Order: sequence, then C-alpha cells, then structure tokens
Amino acid sequence: MTLIGILQINTANIRGYNYGGLMKSINIVNLRIISIITKLSPIISVVFSILMLFGMAESQTVLSEKSKYSNHMNTLTFLSDREKTQRSNQYLESLNDKDYFALINDITMEKVISKEGRLVVGHLRRRWADNPPVDPILQEIANKQNNSDYRNIMVDYLAHFSKKKARQEYVQKKTNVDIKKVALKYKDIVADKSDDVYIREKTLIVLSKLTGILWESKAFNAKEMKSYGDFYLDLLNTESANVEIISGAIKGLHSINDERLLPVMRAFMNNSNTTGVPLIRLAVITSAMMKDPASLTIISRLMEVTDNKDVFRTCVYALCLYKNPSTFKVILRNRNKFDVNIARSILRGARATVEKVIVDSDRANLRDAIDVIKFAELKETKKYLHTLVNDSDRNVRFAVIQTLMDLGEKEDLLSVLDAARNETDTEILGLLRQVDTESKRVLLQPEASLEPTERSGGAK
Repeated sequence: MTLIGILQINTANIRGYNYGGLMKSINIVNLRIISIITKLSPIISVVFSILMLFGMAESQTVLSEKSKYSNHMNTLTFLSDREKTQRSNQYLESLNDKDYFALINDITMEKVISKEGRLVVGHLRRRWADNPPVDPILQEIANKQNNSDYRNIMVDYLAHFSKKKARQEYVQKKTNVDIKKVALKYKDIVADKSDDVYIREKTLIVLSKLTGILWESKAFNAKEMKSYGDFYLDLLNTESANVEIISGAIKGLHSINDERLLPVMRAFMNNSNTTGVPLIRLAVITSAMMKDPASLTIISRLMEVTDNKDVFRTCVYALCLYKNPSTFKVILRNRNKFDVNIARSILRGARATVEKVIVDSDRANLRDAIDVIKFAELKETKKYLHTLVNDSDRNVRFAVIQTLMDLGEKEDLLSVLDAARNETDTEILGLLRQVDTESKRVLLQPEASLEPTERSGGAK
C-alpha cells in the first residue's frame, strides 16, 4: 500500500473517535498531506504521535534520539488545545528527566515561543517543586554543546532558591538541595573564560544571589567566604571591559558584605566622567546599602554636579537609604534639578526618618524635616507637627503653622488656632490671621505683616 493510502486509512480511523476539538486537528493533518512529497518526516512523526496517544499504535516506533525528542513537541502540539490542557500535563508528567530536558531544549530553539513552549515552561515551575534533580541539571548547564538559551533556562530554574520562599526554606533547612554544590558549579562556569559570555554573565548574577543566601544563613565558614570574595575581586580586576561581569562581581561582593568592595565603589563614583552610567548607579546604590560613611559625601557631591537625570535620581534615592536626616538639606537644595517630582517622590519614602527627627527632638535637623514634610506632602505626619505649634523656636513654629496650612484640613487649622492662643510673635500672628480666614473663624489680633523673615533677634 502506498504511503498516501496508509495516511488516508489512519486519518479515517481517527475520525471515528469523538474527542472535543479533534476534527480541527485532523483537518490540519489533511492539509499537511498535500505537501507529502516534500515533508515526509514531519507528517510521519505527527501521525505516529496521534496513533500512540489514542491507543491505535500497537507497537512502539523505533526512532532516533533526535526524532524521538521532536516527537514530544509534535505530541504537545496535538494536545495543547485549551480543552486538552489536563491531558498535556499528564503527558509531561509521564516523561523521564532525560526526555523532559530534551523537550525544553527543543523549545529554546524556537524563534518565537509557541503555546506548547509556554505550556512546558509553566509545567517546569511545578515539576520538581523545591527539590529538583540538581546533579543532572548542573550537567546540562555545564555542557557547552547545549545551546545557550537552553542552558540559560536551566540556570534560571535552579535560581528559584533566591526567591523569598526558597530563601526561607533553605535558611530553615527545609529543602534537600545543596546550594553550596550549585554555587561551586556556577563559580566554575563563570571562571571559564572560554565559555559563552552570555552564560557566564547570567550565571554570575545567579551566583551572587546564592552566595547571599549562604552568607545570610551562616553556611559559609571564614575560608569559604574569603574564597568567594577573592573570586569576585579577581573578576573586578581582570574583566573591566565587560560591564555585566563587573556588575555581577559587585553584587557578589555585596551579597557577602565584603568591605573590600567599598574602595572600588568610591573610585567609580569619584571618576564618574570615565565610568559608565550603569556602573556609577550601581556603585552609588551599593555604597548606600552597605551604609558606607565615607561614600555619603561623595554621593552628595555627585548628586549636585551630575548632568545625568538617572544618576541624579539614584543619588537622591541612595541618600535616603542612609536614613540620615543630615542628607535632607542637600536634597532640598537640589529639589528642582531636572524634575521637581524626582526628589518629591523619593522623599515620600523617607517618612520614618522624618518622624524620628521630631520624636527625638533632633534640633539640628528639625527645620529640614519640617521642610521635607511640606515639600513631599507627607500628610500622614501632621500629628507630629501639632506637637510643635508651641515650640520654643519661633522659626520652627512659623514653619509648622505654614506647613499645616498647606497640608491640613479644617480640623487641623482649628487645632492650630486653639493651641496658639498665647502666641506673641508678630509675624506668626499675621500667619494665624490667614489660618483664621481659612478656617472660617474670627480671631481678633493686631495687624501684622504676613511676610516671614529669618530674624536673629525675633521673639522666642
């Protein structure tokens, strides 16, 4: 019997089964028959996949390893209609690890991820839960013969440890995965300069997360921690031309809190004219997160002199990370640089620092804290301002009342008027007249200038 005849018999047999959207799939097969002469292998693969799925093939076809793996994709193509998702998942569960890896490899060779590919990616997240077969996956990653996209997916998959849940589970010893083993293998891959540079870059970023978990969970002894620190420092010194490698090395040193990183960060910031913007921003943030006191002045200066909007934004954010109220003054001084909303939006995240200044009666930074409340429109801090309406410093009183006028509701204004009944400062009384007008109340006081001035001899 001819090949055309065999195909016609098989597709006719399949028509006899009433399976949801099967007819639509069969029509696709029939269309492919038209090009049978030029596409013999794919059609044979599709047909035998269909026969095996529905119990119509009595013997297993002998296929080469490569065509066998392609057959998995064809099977999924047939099964992945919406109503057959459950059956697709069952099929994926039935694959052994070797075939499953091969299927993922097939997907990574697609120019555009198909619906079958998305199905497998979704299943991959669930297949082994938090205890994947680490050794086989590491072998797949280390095998340079595998395509880089496939290796990259496997690197990412093992990186699920760095997610919050997995991090907690490892720290609490709830997972059987040996992260030290994974980290060592990743270290070897990064160290191999003959390997694909993209794989090295990606693996280094993941390695920095893993060493962070190991440091956090106190799984490193002093010798191991120094070994990783030396490794990251060597990358900084020998691969300065690769920004991604340098970034990964910085994150690695930061992950283990290695203070040998800080002089390098200061050098990057002090040489901002020759250091690229991505590395400058990373150096600024890293220094702030490590609370390096020597970098505070450098970041402040860089914020004032930079002509790059992104660097400016990063500097403002970094200064707020210090949670040091002394940084408010320089931020407020440069508030209008580029876009006033940059400083305003970032300072809104400094609310806790602002409130602490008032609660602790930090006189050195009190005025700046009040100015931040007004500028960043921190309405949630109004209750703290009310405690300062009768402050001993008339400049503080003036600033507080003015800020409450800008941010407060009618109840806040009425409270100010009640609290300030014994006020004697002429300028503040003038300000209270405005408060009185806004609150629809009448407060009889002498006429006064409404313009505030900074006076050295004013009443207090």
